[in-house]
Amino acid sequence: IDEFTALYNSIKKGITSENILHNWKGIQESSDTNFATIFVGHDITPTFFKEPYARNSTAIIEKYPLTYLEESAAKQLIEKPIWDNENQMSRFDSQSIKEILEYTASSPYYLQIFMNRLTDYIQEKEISKVNKYDVLEVAEKFINKKYDEFTSIADFDNLINSGLEDE
Repeated sequence: IDEFTALYNSIKKGITSENILHNWKGIQESSDTNFATIFVGHDITPTFFKEPYARNSTAIIEKYPLTYLEESAAKQLIEKPIWDNENQMSRFDSQSIKEILEYTASSPYYLQIFMNRLTDYIQEKEISKVNKYDVLEVAEKFINKKYDEFTSIADFDNLINSGLEDE
């Protein structure tokens, strides 16, 4: 589940039932299903898991902190989704990958946002091999606030707080 903060906020506002985690646990533990869940959360997850209604249901969850990716994993996140299967080769030259890693610091969150915009740019310009200058063009658009993401410090709110209105 991505957007864990939104789920927690929805429960706190009474929009979503507190029983959701109990029901989810029941589905996962059922012998009739082969089902697994990955919860993705950062800011509010520890608080959520301590809520009385969530303690039992979340006790079985193994917690793994996700920080910055190793360089090899970050490169895979860059290359694999748009790998040139026909020619069995990367669509990126080595310098473009270095630039992307530098701009994103190998953060999976920033990598995905950057790669989404870079992929749009590649498709729009019909580029078959990405170079350093393509990456710089997209980075420049972020810096000059040409994209909706990160146009103000408020865009980083969920990195700072839970997003709950009463904080």
